[in-house]
Amino acid sequence: MDRTSDWLHNWAERTPDAVFIAQRSGTGWREVTYAEALQITRNLAIWLLDQGLEGKGPIAILSGNSVDHGLLSLAAQYAGLATAPVAEQYSLIPGAHDRLVHVIELIQPGLLFTDDAARYGEALMLPALKEIPVLTSRPDGAPRPVAAMQDALRGGASDVDAARAAVTPDTLGKVLFTSGSTSHPKGGDHYPPDDMREPDPDRRRLSGAARAPTENSGLAAVEPRLWRLAQLQHDARKWRRAVYR
Repeated sequence: MDRTSDWLHNWAERTPDAVFIAQRSGTGWREVTYAEALQITRNLAIWLLDQGLEGKGPIAILSGNSVDHGLLSLAAQYAGLATAPVAEQYSLIPGAHDRLVHVIELIQPGLLFTDDAARYGEALMLPALKEIPVLTSRPDGAPRPVAAMQDALRGGASDVDAARAAVTPDTLGKVLFTSGSTSHPKGGDHYPPDDMREPDPDRRRLSGAARAPTENSGLAAVEPRLWRLAQLQHDARKWRRAVYR
């Protein structure tokens, strides 16, 4: 299976009612089955295509781990688009805004995502970000117009099957940034590999980027029973995937 969409379709057909992804919600859990995840992924991928994001920079994910974060990543890869998770403290701590601006200016995203527009409001109004469209799980209190995830999940008009057919193992799936503990964060291009092959070193890389490791770094090489929301975030050196039976 060369694409994340391949194994998502596979498990949605084989175990449609099994839980694929979950997170705590209040006193309980928000759970999404494989069948639900496939439908959400397809609808969200259509919406992303409708925004004209093809040919633009990766979708910058400003907030931390969540179900919506994971599903957005899958939807982007389904449509042949890339994402770039950014350490959430870069948005939430004013003293780290310079690192956020560095990342945004480097990747030139066509869309920002945050789980809570009000909480990330100060970052969204930074000069380097304030003209970039925003998708959010919780739009209440947003400091400027945003698109709500609930509306995006209704889909749209784009041909998502044609977009998916054009995705190959050479399609850029994600840009992972180092922690930036010693200097500005560096981004490594990550291509969901088949059989965990080493990506072609001649591919275009972001300026100052360090190649992200291939071992335990992708989603395409296994068929997970449950994808745990662990280390979806910023540090390529700590990227991990957890598989549960």
